[in-house]
Amino acid sequence: MYWILDFDDTLALGPNTWALETVMPDIIKKYQLPFDRQLFDEVMLKGQEKANLDDNEEAVVNYVFEALGWDLALKDELIHRTYNEYQPQLFEDSQPFLEARKQADDTVIIVSNNNYAAHIIEQLGIAPYFSAILTPKQTAKRRKPYHDMWEDVLAIIGKNPVHMVGDDPWSDGLFGTGYQQATTWILDRLQRYQTLHDTTPYRFVESLGDIKP
Repeated sequence: MYWILDFDDTLALGPNTWALETVMPDIIKKYQLPFDRQLFDEVMLKGQEKANLDDNEEAVVNYVFEALGWDLALKDELIHRTYNEYQPQLFEDSQPFLEARKQADDTVIIVSNNNYAAHIIEQLGIAPYFSAILTPKQTAKRRKPYHDMWEDVLAIIGKNPVHMVGDDPWSDGLFGTGYQQATTWILDRLQRYQTLHDTTPYRFVESLGDIKP
């Protein structure tokens, strides 16, 4: 069986989610910022969608702060802390999932927009699980959701069916549509994508352990 896995927020906690869960609550409390849960969730989803359509990370951060009515000057603290304090760590379900793929003698490929994915994977000690680690820099191709990196994937898997597993409907989900024989799974660990369940063709799960091919 063939598998394509995203990396950030699929196998390991990514910097954006870490900032969302750790830094933003601190900033809200520290500066007593206005906070409405429903608005916050809506803005963060829209920001995530925008991030996949625009490479300008600063523009996305500006959108989030402006939409929430927060002082733009505070974004520097968010960026500084994320850059200096974030440390990648595997999710609890990642190692068991990868070990199961190894025991089944499956072929597993990483396709990540993070150009440092190979280095981080080596640091985390999970590189032996993967047949290839493909990134925009490594392949000289455009990032997901563009379908360019499928050329490199198909060179490995041929015309075989494949399971695509990621955490982002606008990046991993749309990338999965680039190959007709791909079944796309979207991890919704924080249950943020409820409104998309009935309007997209992806299979939503809360854990890697919930994936039953």
